[in-house]
This record gives sequence, structure tokens and C-alpha cells, in this order.
Amino acid sequence: DDRHRSCGHLPGRWEKLQSLSIYMIRPDGSGLRRVTRGRGVAGSPHWSLDGKRIYFYETTELGAWYAEFGHADKGTTQIISIDVAEGGVIQHTTGDGVRLAPQPLPNAALGYLENVKDKNVIRVLQKDGSIASSQPGEIAGVSWSADGKQVVYYKFTHPKSPEVLHAFSRDPG
Repeated sequence: DDRHRSCGHLPGRWEKLQSLSIYMIRPDGSGLRRVTRGRGVAGSPHWSLDGKRIYFYETTELGAWYAEFGHADKGTTQIISIDVAEGGVIQHTTGDGVRLAPQPLPNAALGYLENVKDKNVIRVLQKDGSIASSQPGEIAGVSWSADGKQVVYYKFTHPKSPEVLHAFSRDPG
């Protein structure tokens, strides 16, 4: 049971590394079982369109820490799917990069969010291996429509601060 697993401390720091797995459970609370491999960190689970696979990102404990705290160049994640009935695992991405929020799309395509040079990019991996990408931005919380033709997300904006108004002055004049 990895819910109480200790992975030690981050070298030279006080933070404790943690392992995260993905579990399934019936709505009545019965049948709890881990569906991921039980190593490292798995997150952002999403069902396949036919309900046979679960898609998620996976990385090591240290990779998750680097990805979370601004060192995406060291925090590589991969998009993985697992067959819920048989347990077969497919790794959909390779190479360096932080990839999150996978979502299966129609026509065997796969959408996800990838961190590129401190910005996020929406990517769609097509069945033939080609990848379509958005412009980089401060994008998060991606979710595709059921037909895969639209995506919604939220974007961080940094409005200009209003001018400072002096509401109090010690100078009586």
C-alpha cells in the first residue's frame, strides 16, 4: 500500500518525497484497487472514450518535485495509459519535458499540456505520430470537448497594478 510509503528526503533539503498512485473504486466504496504500477508519481487520470483505459502522467518522486518547483528541465514526465481489465501499459510520449493532463480524443488522438521554457503548450498527438501545438502561454486546466474539436483552459494574467493612491500623509501641509 503506497498511500503511506516514505520515499525519503530530497537531497540537501527538508522536504519529504512522496509517491502517488492512481486507484479505482466503485461508487459504493467497494473494490478499491491500485491501477498504476506503484512506483514514482502518477497523476491527472482520465478515462479513455471507451472506458477501457486510464491515461495519466508518470514520473519519479524526484522528477515530480523538480517539475512542481520550477525545474521542468529536470522534471521529465511521460504520458502513460493502462488497460484497466488486462493491465497492459502503453507509454505515449518519450524524451525530456513535463507533460500533464492527458485526455484521449476521437480518432485515436491524445491531447495534453506540456511545459516548454516556463510556458505551457497545448499539444495534440495524432495517431500517425504528428503533433499539433498551441502558442506557448500561461495555460492550465485544459479540457477537451467530447468531439475533440474544442478545448477550454484557464490562463494566468498579470493585470497592471493601479496607481498608488496616498490615503494618508504625516505632512500636515
